[in-house]
Amino acid sequence: MVRVELRSKESTWLFGIALNVARNQRAKEQRQRLLRRLFFRPEPTAPLTSVAVEARSRLSAVLRAVHALPTALREAYVVRVLEEQPLKEAAVLLGVPLSTVAERAARAEALVRAAVENANGSSIHGQSASNTLVARLDSARDALLRFALEPAR
Repeated sequence: MVRVELRSKESTWLFGIALNVARNQRAKEQRQRLLRRLFFRPEPTAPLTSVAVEARSRLSAVLRAVHALPTALREAYVVRVLEEQPLKEAAVLLGVPLSTVAERAARAEALVRAAVENANGSSIHGQSASNTLVARLDSARDALLRFALEPAR
């Protein structure tokens, strides 16, 4: 049996709960702001070089794949893969158990990889499909993070 000592005031307990609710709400709003910025970016007006066109194509494929994910998988993917949050923090942010976050993120990553591979072909310039896909996802993730971290204009 657990013994509870009432050393603190009730208001201290209530303030702690309010603080946790506020933190969770702020984290949720940050995730939603990131997703809005990722999916509703205006198109640039300047001409693009071939390298930029290819990078934009890869990024578009990743964005379409992430956008097509169910909400729970998309949130886990954004928090774990794009934001690179540790598993424990991701579980707290999403309000689900560690195993659920890990499973959702892994499933989402597999779906995104498959979608990007289908969108861009199976191999390029003699590289294996998996190496090419990993490189594409890494560069797309870096582009997403740069975009997410740049100040709003």
